[in-house]
Amino acid sequence: MSVFDSIDSVFGADFANGPTVNPQYQPLQPKREWIGLTVMEAVELELATNHPREFAAAIEAKLKDKNGF
Repeated sequence: MSVFDSIDSVFGADFANGPTVNPQYQPLQPKREWIGLTVMEAVELELATNHPREFAAAIEAKLKDKNGF
């Protein structure tokens, strides 16, 4: 008798058969598809702003608007 034979008696049959999956730790499935910017939208935002921070803020606002946030 080896150590591995006694696993059933100590931990139960589930442990001996392999790891179990806890649904709490499963990755979340996306609820909706993310909508990104088109190249033309990005170009329009770039031309409408004068500073990289303004450009980033404009992109963020546009993406929030398109995705309902």
